[in-house]
Amino acid sequence: MGFNKKWINNEQVHTLFKEGGLHAVKKHIESADALIMENGLSSSIVDVLLKTDTNTPEKWDNILQLIINDKHE
Repeated sequence: MGFNKKWINNEQVHTLFKEGGLHAVKKHIESADALIMENGLSSSIVDVLLKTDTNTPEKWDNILQLIINDKHE
């Protein structure tokens, strides 16, 4: 059995979101055993994930707002 670690960076979050919406971001993050993230958006997303114990719609609404409000070019 393997250990799945993923590097999450801000560009990747935006690409996932553009290609598959919040579902793609959620699927990518939840499929990892460990996350390594860049400062900024990806770090903020993981902070929200770690602060909330349950998988609630409100948690994912907060993550959606982080992505939408991020100043990405």
